[in-house]
Amino acid sequence: MCRCHTIKGNKSCVNVIQFHEKTQARGEKVNTCHLVAADNGHKVDARHTLAVNLWGVADVTESLLPLMPTDGTARVVMMGSRAGQVRILGSPQLQDRFTNVSSRADLAQLMDEWVSSIEGGQSVEQGWPKSMYGASKLALNSYTRVQAKEVEQQRIAVNSCTPGYCSTDLTSGKGNKTAYDGVKIASWLATKPPDVFETGCFWALEEKVQKEHF
Repeated sequence: MCRCHTIKGNKSCVNVIQFHEKTQARGEKVNTCHLVAADNGHKVDARHTLAVNLWGVADVTESLLPLMPTDGTARVVMMGSRAGQVRILGSPQLQDRFTNVSSRADLAQLMDEWVSSIEGGQSVEQGWPKSMYGASKLALNSYTRVQAKEVEQQRIAVNSCTPGYCSTDLTSGKGNKTAYDGVKIASWLATKPPDVFETGCFWALEEKVQKEHF
């Protein structure tokens, strides 16, 4: 059974951990955190977007990983977005840094630089995207690769995917897919058999997107 968790804060994180400890739930976990803030150039909105779309996911993932089996069946799926591909960055140097992030600390430094660029009113000029949502999903993709490397030896697969343009509150009901159709890719990734072990990838329509693009 695949379990989908929406993290809204520290209390939600604790509740999810307690649920898994009490039920000894299996190793499939799908993280769904989505916040679209107004792209008005305020650092408070930027930090809030990161708190929900990136660090909330990271905190619950790192809290649950010790509880997951290491027999090749465990799956972690991040709900990403095509809006977070590296091409949204206008700087080749930033593209290279995001593609080669090696730790959570490295990623935190990058995102602090992003917030500082917004505060200084120079984010676009420095190569950062206009979309706060896109920036947060870009960071989530980098975090996916970092975490995938850290737990690969434990045979825990960590991937991210895009559900597509779904008709939900996030899109004001304008999507061309239902939420049910959108979640199919996450379910597919979360229930892959143990002998199909692929990790650190971004998936769209059940196809891997090349690393240099995400």
